[in-house]
Amino acid sequence: MGLPLEAVYVDEKHMSNEINFQFNKDLVPDPKALKDQLRQNNVKLVAFVDSVIYAPEDVSSTSKNQIYLEGNQRKLYIKSSINNSTKYGNNLVASKSLKKCVYIDWFKLG
Repeated sequence: MGLPLEAVYVDEKHMSNEINFQFNKDLVPDPKALKDQLRQNNVKLVAFVDSVIYAPEDVSSTSKNQIYLEGNQRKLYIKSSINNSTKYGNNLVASKSLKKCVYIDWFKLG
């Protein structure tokens, strides 16, 4: 058709368990090779970044929940006066793709 291709957008379905910066190896087996091939053709690779972090059911398991626990320790999530869950430290919790998630407070970063 002759339409120019400037970028390929990799959305959350291409991420491993919908976790930012972790590609699903079944869909994107070699992310660096993909990026290099696109770059050779002057096409940008745009990775999906979401504003939520998966909130695990078992908040005590450090091996699976390192990202959540680190953000919670640094108090990077939006707090809720409605959500009085001690389990999630009164973080604003919502469901996304049938998983509980907490929202990043972007004003606290930096």
